[in-house]
Amino acid sequence: MSLTILLLAGVLVMFPILLLRNPIIQLVSVDSHFVKTLQRMNWFKNHWLSGIFIFFMNVILFISFGLILFGIMSLMILFLHLVVILLAVVVSLHCWASINRAWQGNKRNRVIMGLIGSSFYFLLTLYFGYMLATLEPAFPGDDTFMGALGLLVAMVVTSVAFVTCFIMTGFKRGSY
Repeated sequence: MSLTILLLAGVLVMFPILLLRNPIIQLVSVDSHFVKTLQRMNWFKNHWLSGIFIFFMNVILFISFGLILFGIMSLMILFLHLVVILLAVVVSLHCWASINRAWQGNKRNRVIMGLIGSSFYFLLTLYFGYMLATLEPAFPGDDTFMGALGLLVAMVVTSVAFVTCFIMTGFKRGSY
């Protein structure tokens, strides 16, 4: 029951974040070191290369926070994993907002960049869907319910991350 409530709350919190993305993006200064560094890079002006950069940045963020979560599983500190997950969301939103502030180009190229960058989460969603479709018991009589539930949660989380990353990076402030 509590997992369902947390998952639903997480999905519902993303809607206001997407609706209020302009103020969130404006929290990142155009004078920040990360934004200035990206703006100086010639390769970042190419929408394909900047999309690949976002893709690999998402890979690094996902693996880093996954390893942190794996590392704290043995600790018996209540709700520490929720703090790490919240931190992962905040760091991801900050990175995506910084990229939005740094990248300059036309709307079409920005959308392509956002699609390429967020496709990591789309591929993860497909992978978890494949794992769910091919889920088999480990031994005769094994109940696969918890495994299926975990894969469904993973699919929801990665699909929300895909949509959020795409909207945060693929559309300029005020371009809707």
